[in-house]
Amino acid sequence: MHYDRWVHATPKADRGPAPRNQRNFWDHVDKSGDCWLWTGPQNRKGYGLWSVPGFRGLAHRYSLMLVESPKNNSLFACHHCDNPPCVNPQHLYWGDALDNARDVVARQGVHNKGVYSELCSKGHPMSGENLRIYGKDDQRFCRACGNDRAREYQRRKREASNGNR
Repeated sequence: MHYDRWVHATPKADRGPAPRNQRNFWDHVDKSGDCWLWTGPQNRKGYGLWSVPGFRGLAHRYSLMLVESPKNNSLFACHHCDNPPCVNPQHLYWGDALDNARDVVARQGVHNKGVYSELCSKGHPMSGENLRIYGKDDQRFCRACGNDRAREYQRRKREASNGNR
């Protein structure tokens, strides 16, 4: 709403780029290490998501666009560091799928290495017997949280059946 107010209240010649877009983007970035990690919303592969008027997509692509425009829209924003939440423009480059594959092979890297968290959202370890992997895309789930959800579902089901009697 504030952006709309700013756009409509400011003459086009005086506008320039919206100052809050860049500030808000960098508010979601942890620059404490070599990789600048996206702390905002992420997709299930660990890539940051960002949306502002005129752009909706991956945060690392937006970060690279702030520094350098792509030669054409078919190019991807690729990581040299193989770290999906990284938005450090120095770790990013414009390339196609073949460029990205060559880069991975040249570094003997693995795509999306280190993307998995060691803990679930409730703090349980996501490894060993507590890790459950299933589905076509090998989704990872915490067994302890799954068991808690199942127990809660069964409890509600029992209460509902006792209430009908």
